[in-house]
Amino acid sequence: MAEKKIRRREKKKRTGKKHSSAAANKYYTMKGKTVERVHKSCPRCGPGTWLGVHKTRVVCGRCGYSETEKATHQATTDSAPASASQ
Repeated sequence: MAEKKIRRREKKKRTGKKHSSAAANKYYTMKGKTVERVHKSCPRCGPGTWLGVHKTRVVCGRCGYSETEKATHQATTDSAPASASQ
């Protein structure tokens, strides 16, 4: 019978973070007996591909489609003179 091999060094330990499954409560909400999606789906790719939400835009990771939120900038007409006076 062969002799048992002796380990000269210890096994390497894994470092880093273990992957966790995506929580369903991030993507769905319950309203009564119906389930609604939180994020919008991509208009190019169709349902099943969701748009990622960032600070000022939403982006599709598959095709690159993006929508930006327009800043609500109201021009004040009071500061500009209506007619030039001489």
